[in-house]
Amino acid sequence: MPGRALAEVEAARRLSPTNALTLLLQAEILLDVSSRPDVLPAKTADPGAVLRLLTQAIELEPNFLAARLLRAELWARAGENKAAWRELSEIRQRRDALQGETRYTFYDSMILSCDPERLEAVSRMAAGTRPGQGTPERARTARRR
Repeated sequence: MPGRALAEVEAARRLSPTNALTLLLQAEILLDVSSRPDVLPAKTADPGAVLRLLTQAIELEPNFLAARLLRAELWARAGENKAAWRELSEIRQRRDALQGETRYTFYDSMILSCDPERLEAVSRMAAGTRPGQGTPERARTARRR
């Protein structure tokens, strides 16, 4: 049903073009579909298109931490670790600055939320470490042995 989900999100975007959540949803659906081309081959996503959707979402909502985190993950997966680290640093700075901010609506909660476990996983990915290896320094030391 990814085709239907994509159509629904595209319809929602037409109704509310400034809603950053719909851009993130569209990016996530395209990523899911692109990992399963047998499901919807005509809509496979190129990473550039997904990055553009995420960038649009961040331009609408600069504090959209989940969109920033997915963008960092895509950069880390592509081997663009410097870009991933810059984004991860920005996420941490914004998250820390937003501590204690009142979240008046569900939309606010979604924009300002950041999964700490996913943040750690993407950080390890950008550092070139795997779970259980610890810090990038420890991973480098382990490789030298």
